Amino acid sequence: MRRGFSPETLFLQGLPFDQAELEQAFRFVGVKPPNAGTPTVKKTFFLDEGYEPYRRFLQGLEDQPQKGREKYWVSMIERALSEFPGRALLRVGSDHVESHLVRFFSKDTGHLVPMLKKRDIEVEVVEKIADLNQVFGKH
Repeated sequence: MRRGFSPETLFLQGLPFDQAELEQAFRFVGVKPPNAGTPTVKKTFFLDEGYEPYRRFLQGLEDQPQKGREKYWVSMIERALSEFPGRALLRVGSDHVESHLVRFFSKDTGHLVPMLKKRDIEVEVVEKIADLNQVFGKH
C-alpha cells in the first residue's frame, strides 16, 4: 500500500472469509499470508456479500456471475460511503477497473470506475500487482 494512505474503510471483492482458511490457502500456494489488521480501518465490506448470482456461481449453479455484479458493488459502495465517509481502499481484480480488459474477460466487467464516477465517487488506482509474492512475500 502506498505510504501515507490510511484507509478507514475497506471494500474487498468476494465473500467474507475465515482468516484461518485464508491463511491456509496462501500457504498452500507457497505465499506468506497477508496481515489483515490495518490499524486505521474501521469497517470492511465484502462486495459480493448478498449478491446471490455470485454465491450460486461458487456453488456451480450459475454461469453468469458477472452480470449485474459491478452495479451491485456500486450501490453497496455508495451506501457504505454515505454511512462511513472518509478514505477507502477498494481491492478488486483489474478486469473490473480497466475497461480495455473487457474483450479478454467479460462484457459485464470493466465498468466499475465510470459507474462510481457518475455518482461523484473519485477513484484512483494506487497500485497494480500481478504477483502475490510481491504483495505478501514468500515464506
